[in-house]
Amino acid sequence: MNKNIWICIGKAGNNYDAYAPDVPGCIATGIDIETTKANMIRALSRHLQGMLEDGESFDSVGTAFPIADAIEAKEKGEEEYYSLVEVNVVKELIPTVTQ
Repeated sequence: MNKNIWICIGKAGNNYDAYAPDVPGCIATGIDIETTKANMIRALSRHLQGMLEDGESFDSVGTAFPIADAIEAKEKGEEEYYSLVEVNVVKELIPTVTQ
């Protein structure tokens, strides 16, 4: 299953960091914007897989542009980039051992 999710990427010292406003606690970093974006997609995929395995729903995740975050960043003069990314979510099958 694929899921479209808005992410935010910003400068953090010598690196970049990323987060998804709709997925609290899921973050990534990288040396440039493209690396950070790729790292964030991997982080989101793993995070959402965990949610799926735990039986949690993420139907409403990533459905709306994070306008409040964008306005706040602009007011603070922060340089942030927003991107709608496609995340592949696959529930990994855990083999069962029978005796």
